[in-house]
Amino acid sequence: MGVGWWSKAEVVTTEPEKVKELILQITNEGETTGVYNIKIKGNSIFFDSDAYGRYGIEWEEGFFDTYDSLLFARLCEEYTGALICFEAVNPGEMCNYYCSSIWMKPEGVVKPKTEDEDDDDQYESEENETFYIISHVLWWEDLDCSKSYDDYEPAFQRYFNTELITLWCPTFDYLEKHREEMPNLYAAYIKAKEDGFDDWAIPSWIQEKAITYEVAQQIGELYSDDQDAVIQDCFNNMEKQISDQSYFYDGIGLPENFPKLSKLK
Repeated sequence: MGVGWWSKAEVVTTEPEKVKELILQITNEGETTGVYNIKIKGNSIFFDSDAYGRYGIEWEEGFFDTYDSLLFARLCEEYTGALICFEAVNPGEMCNYYCSSIWMKPEGVVKPKTEDEDDDDQYESEENETFYIISHVLWWEDLDCSKSYDDYEPAFQRYFNTELITLWCPTFDYLEKHREEMPNLYAAYIKAKEDGFDDWAIPSWIQEKAITYEVAQQIGELYSDDQDAVIQDCFNNMEKQISDQSYFYDGIGLPENFPKLSKLK
């Protein structure tokens, strides 16, 4: 898991005190990423990893190779009630993607995956004991805009159990709509346009001018007195995007009127 991955997590349950104790019990065994700043608010349990790892997704060794080291997986196996687990992860140094994951489990016992089972068996056992996982990967550096969007999918899907892959390259329209959230980047962008700067990215998958991280570095250096502030605007927007919970899918048998994730209330 490694130092540097800062995960901010939320677990939703109708038994927050019981699940909090289970979280602490599991993490005290030392086989999963530890939890810090844990607190209960309503039906949600909030905690973070203090930059020591992630809870629901892995990259380096493949998703299921490290299955037992994931806190969310252990919770889904050991807690018999319904759960929603969410994490948004800021990258460590030398990493060029943000990621998040949502794990959703209905009531009942989840059958752990064995080495002889296919990946699909993890989600649907003979007893129809299922849980649902989706991850969001947001790539932000070293984008080859001449490639098609689909060219990036095989690599992501090889390592992530994901249906949501996005590449950070806001269009001019997006930046206009969110200029108050990215004032330094927007100011540099306006000055660049006025100066006739035309080295914008044109990703093949959208076929219009956009701002990649590399373009933001350029215009920050050329048209801002504070390039660091321009870059920080980019990272703030990436963090906002990866914290989005709107891709939550509730069609897997959660109990009626089950509590929602905090940002979906």
